[in-house]
Amino acid sequence: MIVLSILAFIFCIIQISILRSIAILQVIPDIVLIIVIYVALFHGKIAMWFGFFTGFFIDLYSSKLGYSALINTVIGYGIGNFASQFSREVPVLWVIMLFGGSLFQKMVLFAVQKELSLFFFGRYVILGSLYTTVVGVIIFFILRKIEQGKK
Repeated sequence: MIVLSILAFIFCIIQISILRSIAILQVIPDIVLIIVIYVALFHGKIAMWFGFFTGFFIDLYSSKLGYSALINTVIGYGIGNFASQFSREVPVLWVIMLFGGSLFQKMVLFAVQKELSLFFFGRYVILGSLYTTVVGVIIFFILRKIEQGKK
């Protein structure tokens, strides 16, 4: 868990600093959300705290104070409770959880910003969720190898 905590901190730094350089159509993957969903799937309810603290750290550098902390906490808690009922080693479940969590996060942002254009929805909600899912699956495979190597 200490390795994941350090990784979460590093992911927060990367998210707020250099991730814009790999944007596709001004959309970046949410790697902090990826680590929260990973912790939720493989370590359960502790992801709620991961979500809160990583979200709070991101919020310190954002104009929407409290948004990331709240939404990452809800996603961490929800997936952490839900995931224990399924086999977590199935990559299809990873894709569903990553896409669902990212879609939920971006839909809340869509509602909060009251942005009703199809362009915003398509670009930032759908494309953002897909981008986060693809990057997330890659990160999940790497994290699984790291954690399985420690056992």
